[in-house]
Order: sequence, then C-alpha cells, then structure tokens
Amino acid sequence: MPLGPRWLTSAALDITALGSATVLGLTVAVVAGFLILQGMWRTGLFVMAASGSALVVNAVLKELFQRTRPDVVPHLREVMTMSFPSGHALVSAVVYLTLGALSMGIAERRLTKFYCMAVAMLVTGLVGASRVYLGVHYPTDVLAGWLIGLSWALVCWMVERTLGRGAAWKRERSEAEDAA
Repeated sequence: MPLGPRWLTSAALDITALGSATVLGLTVAVVAGFLILQGMWRTGLFVMAASGSALVVNAVLKELFQRTRPDVVPHLREVMTMSFPSGHALVSAVVYLTLGALSMGIAERRLTKFYCMAVAMLVTGLVGASRVYLGVHYPTDVLAGWLIGLSWALVCWMVERTLGRGAAWKRERSEAEDAA
C-alpha cells in the first residue's frame, strides 16, 4: 500500500495521466492546431516536431538501456515499456517546458512570464514524482527523464531559433531586393 491517504493515490493517478501519450498528444494537437489557425504555422510545426522527436528519443533510449521496472512494490499503474528513462518525465518535460516557453514569449509582464514557466515546471515535476509514488519507476529513471527532456527541449529551441533567424534574414533580404 502506498503511503498517505487514499485520495493521494487517486490524485497521483490523475497527475500521472498528465504525462501520458494520450493527454500529451491531445495537448500538442490542440495547441498546434490553434497556432496554425492563427497563421503561426512555423510555431505549430515546431511544437509538433519537438514533441514528436521526444517520443523517438525516449523510445531509442529505452531500447538502448533495457532497464526493467522496479519490483520492490506492486505497481499501482499498468506499464508496458522498459523503465529507463521515464517516458512520462521526459516527454512531459519537453511538451510542458516548450509550451511554457512559448507562453513566456507571448506574456508581456515579468510576473506572467515567471508564472508560465513555473506552472510548466510544476506540472513536469508532479508528473515525474507521481511515477515514483505509483511504484513504476526508480527515482533515477525520473531524474534522467527530466534532465534528458530539459536538454532535448533546449536543443529544439536552439534549432528553432537558428532556423527562425535564417528565415527572418532571407525574408529581410527578399524584401530589400524587392524595394530596390
């Protein structure tokens, strides 16, 4: 039996769902669709690419390490993949931190920017902690998932910024040639 009152187990199951492929996939699809409909197709594609590539990174690492799930306590959630790294921690870090950073870019006030990233970090942290609480991951699986997810999100952001600068430079050059 897990420590704490019954409601804590129920809450942990709800929180862990925030890192599931279904919830993350729906979130990414809804946000990307919104961005594309707003005419921000490049940003929408970036959200989909960053999130989709995180799934690939996670699958490759799980196949590479082949670490079995902990068997110290009974799992409170059915699991079908290997343990290392935590896919919930890794992919939720990429998705929520990417969306938090995008929200920061939209927000105008410093406090709002802080709020956007704090919420993204809190949700990411809670998802990972729920995986350990439910007995389906070792703490090191979750820590690795968070660190790899953060690193992957940063790599995606660096690539997006580099490509964005290049596209902006080409657009400026084309406009300058048209004006001449």
